Amino acid sequence: MNYFQEHWQGKQGLAQSVFVNFVLLHAVLAFVAFLVIQNYAGPEVFQSEEGWFEFLITVLVGFIFGEGLILATLVLVLLVVINIWSMVGIWQSAVRLKREKPQFGVWSILAQILVIVVVLVTIDRLGSWIGFLYVQQAFMSAVGKQ
Repeated sequence: MNYFQEHWQGKQGLAQSVFVNFVLLHAVLAFVAFLVIQNYAGPEVFQSEEGWFEFLITVLVGFIFGEGLILATLVLVLLVVINIWSMVGIWQSAVRLKREKPQFGVWSILAQILVIVVVLVTIDRLGSWIGFLYVQQAFMSAVGKQ
């Protein structure tokens, strides 16, 4: 069985699922996003009030009107797939830990709370992003650029 399947099925330890397959993976993604943003907009962008996620989506959508939208959508899909994979693996690992070692049940519950919070935040961000795309598309239609 490969690494991705083991995580998905909760066969990896809870600590590995949380700290490697979620925290470390998202830290790497944030660093890559940082490099992309810095190359595109320069270091002064990090002095703004916007979060890096919102700015990254703005940059990708505004990149080149047609291609930027496609690129932004691909990045968004990739982020959603990674989040789903991470969250399912953490949840499954927490369930397995609670079943096999009930004395560690508190860690399982905390991990499941983490999953719920991340899912809610992801849904909120997706809603914001989709709303942003709708407004951006309406603006482009109004000015005659498709």
